[in-house]
Amino acid sequence: MRNKIHHGNAAKLLSTTQSSVSAIARDTGFENIGYFCRRFKKTFGVTPGEYRMKTSL
Repeated sequence: MRNKIHHGNAAKLLSTTQSSVSAIARDTGFENIGYFCRRFKKTFGVTPGEYRMKTSL
């Protein structure tokens, strides 16, 4: 549950800011960028970078 809350915040930041994926990962409580990306992809079905590209169109 906690990761879903963090990923929800990360998704919002990815679509509304230009902050780097690593900065967003840190800001949402993930110390390991690889783990953040794996968990994000498991939750949303795409990587953080892919999510940003899809939501910024």
